[in-house]
Amino acid sequence: MARFLLGTIPIIGHVSPAIPIVRELVKRGYQVCWYTGRAFQAAIEAIGARFVPICSWTDYSDLSNISPALMQQRETLQGAKQLKFDLKNFFIEPAQGQTKDLADILDDFPVDILLADSMFLGIS
Repeated sequence: MARFLLGTIPIIGHVSPAIPIVRELVKRGYQVCWYTGRAFQAAIEAIGARFVPICSWTDYSDLSNISPALMQQRETLQGAKQLKFDLKNFFIEPAQGQTKDLADILDDFPVDILLADSMFLGIS
């Protein structure tokens, strides 16, 4: 049976769409390792997947993990400027940490197939 590694941005809108997919993969007997924020550990384990937490970048599934200075800077922005800020700080910059964590996971859990949500840039 194939082994899967899934990486998702640690936000409900990125995790939720993957739950039925992973549930079906597990139901079919595949081993699935899911790398995302700790806030989703119980839901991931409840469907039978192996959970692996974020280690090398900010796990913002818990907003208290985000630096207050960063959040204050974000709050001064609106519209497109806030969107650019979010893209840079919460999607693009984490890619390096995602890549490191994925390499570490793959050392322990070799897989046949890598999956990720569309904004999980460290998988490319």
